[in-house]
Amino acid sequence: LKFCPGGNVTLTANSGSAYLWTPGGQTSRSITVSNAGSYTVKVTNSNGNSAVSSAAVVSTSGTGTTPTISASGPISFCPGASVTLTSSSASSYLWSTGATTRSIIVTSSGSYKVTTTNGICSGTSSVVIVDAVSGPPDPIITVNGSLNVCQGKILTLTSSAANGYLWSNGSTTRSIVVSAAGNYSVKAYSGPSCFAESAAKTVTILAAPAKPTISASGSIILSSSNPSVVLTSSVANEYSWTTGASTKSITATTEGGYRVTVTGANGCEAISNEVAILANGCTPPPSPTISLSGPSVFTTGQSIVLTANISGGYRWSNGATTRSITVSSSGTYTVRTYVKGGCFSTSLPVSVTAVLAREGSSANTDLSIEQTTQFNVYPNPVNDQLNIKFNQVQSTNFSIKLLDVTGREIQSIEETTTVGENQIQMDVSTLPNGIYFAFLICNDQKQVVKVVVE
Repeated sequence: LKFCPGGNVTLTANSGSAYLWTPGGQTSRSITVSNAGSYTVKVTNSNGNSAVSSAAVVSTSGTGTTPTISASGPISFCPGASVTLTSSSASSYLWSTGATTRSIIVTSSGSYKVTTTNGICSGTSSVVIVDAVSGPPDPIITVNGSLNVCQGKILTLTSSAANGYLWSNGSTTRSIVVSAAGNYSVKAYSGPSCFAESAAKTVTILAAPAKPTISASGSIILSSSNPSVVLTSSVANEYSWTTGASTKSITATTEGGYRVTVTGANGCEAISNEVAILANGCTPPPSPTISLSGPSVFTTGQSIVLTANISGGYRWSNGATTRSITVSSSGTYTVRTYVKGGCFSTSLPVSVTAVLAREGSSANTDLSIEQTTQFNVYPNPVNDQLNIKFNQVQSTNFSIKLLDVTGREIQSIEETTTVGENQIQMDVSTLPNGIYFAFLICNDQKQVVKVVVE
């Protein structure tokens, strides 16, 4: 007599008045046996006569029969994909789906198990849970302006929300900043290999109008006999003077620096040189320039400091009157610097852009700056070989990354520093002309330098 491991068998004696089983000592007509061995029973009839049976030999059949299930790949995947589940070897198979093959192909979420048989023995596997995750909807790209971009300007493209992003230019932030013509699309991910792709947005670069010139109707030195002068711009579609006027000509009655921004038929702008009007001994200061504490493109939640290079009085386009201002949102900024009274000059505008990082995790490139390890980059501007030099007091791992204005990584070097001076070279001869950012990342600290390739 045989039974499967973990099972049992029932032994029953012929009819009598009394019973005694060996081994065990049970006195019932039937016993249930779960251990291998040799079993006999003594039967006594109503007359008191007894007889002992021949031995019944009981044994187990085979070894453990609980099957295992192996998967051909990840058991979490995108709709449209599949995974093959395979049972360990047996004589026959019965899956929870009703299939009777050793392997099944699964394309939908659910719990799967298999019952196998070897001879008279059977067993059931543990449950395997398959998750065919829901794919994300096709992402939608929103634009912070027209897809027709004026030369020298930038445009922000933003994907609808997802767990991860991969743009056609290689960026992995939710938003990208573009300044070149082309087609841009984004893949939105809901899982490691599960994504949907947007329709492409086509960006076109428009030509700026000719740089305007300003002509004066007479002397640019004001006096009691010459209390005003008319300043006239060259012809354009629209005009915007630093005084706020929007006419082709303005009448200047106070000293200071005057500029005009003109708009062409395609909506693009150009800015004139500054014309200085003198009066009451006023000689306007040189036109100020604005310096930035870091890249002009940064992620939302960060900020950048804009500083005028000339000391004196200040008035920024946002109303601030300090030499430096901290900005954390996209915009265009100018500053007036004064030497006395109304004697001023106005800077050229500077634009900064805040872009959205990937939701749910940090962005691929963190543009925050911790200036602890000083490093020098030369020559700058550069056209072939960029040299990066820095000092270290101890040997440690470091990386140097070169990024474009969209935050896309162009080159990366990872090495171990030596004590003292370290010098690294990057070949930039094949890069398009433009602005890039060199990041030194060492001991979880970062420093960045703007690099101009020409």
